[in-house]
Amino acid sequence: MNEAYKKRDLEGIKKRLKSHTRFIQFQRKLIKNKNYNIEIENILIYPIVESVDTLSDIINRISCSLPQKDGLNIFIAVSDNLKNINITELPTPKYQARYIGKNKNIHIINHTLIKEHLETDYILIYDIRVLNKLSLLRKVYKIKIIDKEYFSYEEAENLRSLFFNCLKDEEKSNYLDISRKNYFNMIEKNKGKKNAYCFTTGPSFDNYKNIKIKKDSFKIICNSIVKNSDFIDYVKGVDLLTFADPVFHFGPSTYTEKFINDVISLVNKYDTYIIVPEKSMPLLLSHYSQLKANLIGMPTGNKLNIPSVDNFFVKGSSNILTLFMIPLATAVATTTFIIGADGRKKEEKYFWKHSNIVQYSDEMESTFITHPSFFRDRDYSDYYLEHCEFLEKLLYYGESKNHFYFSGTRSFIPALEKRQYKNIILIKLKRFLINTIKESWIYAQYKKNK
Repeated sequence: MNEAYKKRDLEGIKKRLKSHTRFIQFQRKLIKNKNYNIEIENILIYPIVESVDTLSDIINRISCSLPQKDGLNIFIAVSDNLKNINITELPTPKYQARYIGKNKNIHIINHTLIKEHLETDYILIYDIRVLNKLSLLRKVYKIKIIDKEYFSYEEAENLRSLFFNCLKDEEKSNYLDISRKNYFNMIEKNKGKKNAYCFTTGPSFDNYKNIKIKKDSFKIICNSIVKNSDFIDYVKGVDLLTFADPVFHFGPSTYTEKFINDVISLVNKYDTYIIVPEKSMPLLLSHYSQLKANLIGMPTGNKLNIPSVDNFFVKGSSNILTLFMIPLATAVATTTFIIGADGRKKEEKYFWKHSNIVQYSDEMESTFITHPSFFRDRDYSDYYLEHCEFLEKLLYYGESKNHFYFSGTRSFIPALEKRQYKNIILIKLKRFLINTIKESWIYAQYKKNK
């Protein structure tokens, strides 16, 4: 059975989480003490690479996550049997798209030089077993772990953020300006739309033809729905595509390659806008410059927010519906319909079930192999409970600002189950009565104090 669908080894997950937490706390303490904040010019991959397969895997991942950039060099120390190897002739790792040869600033060095390169700006650890070396622990403030067997999404997230972390402040500001401009254009283009639809990937998505979609609405899709061109044509195009997963959407797997090709096709056909995390935007744009007029990198903050050009952020979240879809729907429309957010039964073994017509089923294996720890270390039950609680808070927040939310399909998620579209009249009547009572009380207080 694949790691993603196995029974969760909760004790193993807790043990690895405890070890990772200790490392992060130690690292943050050293970073604070050293005030480490420099411009990154040189990166070392550690430890010494001794096999062709390992070297191919490392270079392919790095070339995907770190597009060539002037003044930024990557050094890989290799054993004697690899010192004369030609990087461009390395084989493509199984289940990965080919990025080898796209970054000309990757340098193979003799293993005897590795100690002097430990003084470099950034050290990427591809084998966690070496981290107990004293020489490395002293430099932990400038270490990032990219070991795919390490813990949870740490490898995928570190690689996804690598290019952004290597940018100068001025470069980051330039990318943010592009995002703000595109966001302004998207809001202007959809101004006046009263209804928004958030289409997600649960099994009830299959019934989309039974849902009456109001005319002139703001249509948002997420993730792998982009592959279903029949649906997209049926709804006459979508206004916004959102995605944010470091494993499925920004890594070197063939899944990601297929996904991005469909993203580009969607933009070419419907001029759809795209929202991704701020740290992912420069990486995506560096590989696919044709997306420049449509791509928005959205910053995250610590409080709930409906983003605007002047107040440009959302609250961080681990689910695409709560991270981007609902905040962006609320930024445009006054009523939001959520389609396909089915939730999860207790006995399910994965995050939750998905619609088969919006899945890259034949490419899932490539993500399991390319990012094994991501699936091994996820406690699906805890994730689901956190999602349900956050969603409830987010909907209450939007409702406090006079927005309406309805689930257009069945759902096991409590926040959506009680906001079923079939109850729209009762929900709107309840809101009217509450607002009337509130306004009457405010007026009474005013008259009393006048």
